[in-house]
Amino acid sequence: MPFLLFSLIIHGIVKVAIKKFELTAFEIKLLAVFAMTLDHIGWIFFVQSDVISQILHFFGRLTAPLMCFFLVEGYYLSQSKQRYAKRLLLFAVLSQLPFTWLTHSAQAIVQQPDLIVEKANILFNLLFALGVLSIRHSRLHGLTQTVVILAALLVASYADWGVYIIVFCLVFDWLREDRQHQIIGYTMVAMAMLLLTDLGFVQVMPMLVTAWFPLGILLTGLVLYTYQGKKGRQWGGRYFFYAYYPLHIVILAVLADSLGIRQ
Repeated sequence: MPFLLFSLIIHGIVKVAIKKFELTAFEIKLLAVFAMTLDHIGWIFFVQSDVISQILHFFGRLTAPLMCFFLVEGYYLSQSKQRYAKRLLLFAVLSQLPFTWLTHSAQAIVQQPDLIVEKANILFNLLFALGVLSIRHSRLHGLTQTVVILAALLVASYADWGVYIIVFCLVFDWLREDRQHQIIGYTMVAMAMLLLTDLGFVQVMPMLVTAWFPLGILLTGLVLYTYQGKKGRQWGGRYFFYAYYPLHIVILAVLADSLGIRQ
């Protein structure tokens, strides 16, 4: 009940505050990659207990939920879900080494190649979520769907952002017919999962007990209020945002290793 009341109050305030402010899908995706870049700069170049690092991560929490939202939109709008899945898989594979490089130096990876398969990057997690959406909309029996989705959640726990990705995608999918319900539902689920993480039940976001940056995922609802379904310009084509993920990590990692920031 407190979650619902809080969400409804925020919903009303935000609806009035940004009623005339609108962002296209392209602009929101640009915001997402900018937030992701800030987040990764925080991981690579700053001590995690620093205030600057916390601020960068706070805004960086915007990216994954926005990815989930547009994955669901893509599921409905894609002309070929099979090609969509293949595209995700291709860039997930291409991004795995750069993703490892995000948290480990090149020297460490050479010395311990198994680090590359220690944790899957977020594109794999989004691929799992796409599979879950397909299962949810399939003709499989309800019990079978539940078992498969639970299995997917277990697999996703070994990827970046853990179970959050699939859960957020399911919420966005379930409430897709009403944007306001989508935003309120997402906010309630996000707050509940943050609470569960804080209590130790969902171990996917490090340092939640001692750091406040995970609260940044609550910003997503504010951004989605500005989206009215317009695609906007398509500069860079459909592959720009996929390619940006591994490429910007490589640039940051090369810079960090060149400066001797990581050993």
